[in-house]
Amino acid sequence: AGLLPGEWRDEVGAELASEAWRAQAEALGLPSGDWASRRARCARVLGCEACARFVAAGRPMDYAPMSQRMLNVLASPGAYGSHAAAAAAGWRWHASPNHGQGSHAHQWWPPQQLVPEGAKLPLGTYAALALIERVEL
Repeated sequence: AGLLPGEWRDEVGAELASEAWRAQAEALGLPSGDWASRRARCARVLGCEACARFVAAGRPMDYAPMSQRMLNVLASPGAYGSHAAAAAAGWRWHASPNHGQGSHAHQWWPPQQLVPEGAKLPLGTYAALALIERVEL
């Protein structure tokens, strides 16, 4: 079942997510839900002041340049076309706040079929970008 434009359903793509995500998500309390809502969740649940500022400024999907590049690549027409479609293909993402620094450690779990043999997940942004540049989507 495909997604309609703008639609988000957490269960779509769950079976395609990496084994590491499936093993870690619940135990670590990793977020699910629309990626565009992650900053609001980070501010509300994790007390992230940086996310609260970005949401208040109307910029809920603005991140540091390399993390933003990864988000943009996944949503591009040459890749998945949207964040919802990337998640439906099995991609998982978490931005863990570095409290007091105004930044986040971005963690990426590619779909299981794209996980390089022997890779330790989650990947950082640079490793995730390198991976997505090597594979054909």
